Amino acid sequence: MTNNPHRAYQAYLEARYARFSTPEALVFRMVRTATGTRPVASARILKGNDNEVYVVTTAQRQEFVTRIHRAGESGLQDEAWALAAVRAVGVPVPDVLLVDRLVDKEQSLEYMVQTKVPGRSLAELQRALTPQEWEHVLLQMGGMLARVHTVRTGGFYKRQREDVWDFPTRSGLMTSVAQDRAARWLRGQG
Repeated sequence: MTNNPHRAYQAYLEARYARFSTPEALVFRMVRTATGTRPVASARILKGNDNEVYVVTTAQRQEFVTRIHRAGESGLQDEAWALAAVRAVGVPVPDVLLVDRLVDKEQSLEYMVQTKVPGRSLAELQRALTPQEWEHVLLQMGGMLARVHTVRTGGFYKRQREDVWDFPTRSGLMTSVAQDRAARWLRGQG
């Protein structure tokens, strides 16, 4: 067991993803369906907890990200809505090309194909910047976050369909959470 939290988390992800893998032909089919282009290479990315992720390169040297959700509610449709909403207020985000579902070996897989955002991760970038440069990046990030907070929603928690949310107000959501916790406490579940 390692004392390094990053290495421990990476080991956890590697063990988690070792249990399953979407065949490359299926990942290529997802990209071909979304883009109409011919995929020629893929690389699996082990950096997320919820989705199986691949970067796929096409014959035209375009790169796309394919995210595959294997179990339960994925939220990929809601994520596509949120990305479109923040793009509309000027936040640079990937273009979602397709959210769809297919069946592979009797398992239903929901997936998203999106454009790959150019550049490096902030974790990589931070190590290469001076403190002043990093401060400038943080100020830019704050500006982007301020834009995100201008997006108006029709409610809280999960979006069920266009402009219909589980809870129209934050107080309604919080009341539901409190009632749920109280009920679990009364049942002796915490």
